[in-house]
Amino acid sequence: MLILGSRNSQIGSIPLPEHCCNNCNSSGQMQMSFYASYAHILQIPLFSTGRKAVAECTNCQEVLEEEYFTHDLTEVQQQVNAKTIVPPLHFIGLGIMVVAVLCFEIFY
Repeated sequence: MLILGSRNSQIGSIPLPEHCCNNCNSSGQMQMSFYASYAHILQIPLFSTGRKAVAECTNCQEVLEEEYFTHDLTEVQQQVNAKTIVPPLHFIGLGIMVVAVLCFEIFY
């Protein structure tokens, strides 16, 4: 069991029908997935550590990281990033810690 660590969770995915795969040249097989990373203690999320996007071809399984996005993919990513939010559950550990400190201060 890991005591400290980080994980990613998928927060969204959109198809990219107008984009063509650079690897297999298939059209309409691309999708962009958005992930939020978070730090955790004993598998309880503490806080969000960032977001990232990847474009993947469903035909050949080629994955394109953000730093290799074309200008068109970067525009799509920025538009969708503005609409996606980090899940509130990524901060549940901070809430538990605040409640614990408050209870400790009140009762001791």
